[in-house]
Amino acid sequence: MVYHISPDAFAAFESEAETAFTAKLNGVLREAVPSLAHEPEPAFSATVRLLIEQARSYGMISEQEIGVFGVTAGLLGLDFVDHFPGARQILEGREPPAVKADLLEAFTRNLIETLER
Repeated sequence: MVYHISPDAFAAFESEAETAFTAKLNGVLREAVPSLAHEPEPAFSATVRLLIEQARSYGMISEQEIGVFGVTAGLLGLDFVDHFPGARQILEGREPPAVKADLLEAFTRNLIETLER
């Protein structure tokens, strides 16, 4: 038996999944970056949606890849790509998205460790 999903039904599922992912990332960011814990809604969720779009513009599509991008933005600032050439180089590189996420996470950790010394 083959089931067909109408375009409207698929769009509804997709929208629901996107809403759930945004809420999940919202929670992850608030936990991973304590300074974001008390950011007011709905502005914070709008920012999270923007971060998701930005991450996707660099080819990052998995939850983990987008999460790394979001945490980096939470730690370094929403405009980190403009202020950290190393991060920009990673994101604009030709590596697969999972490698970009790993490199971005390592870059961010190294930067924070250097700043804490």
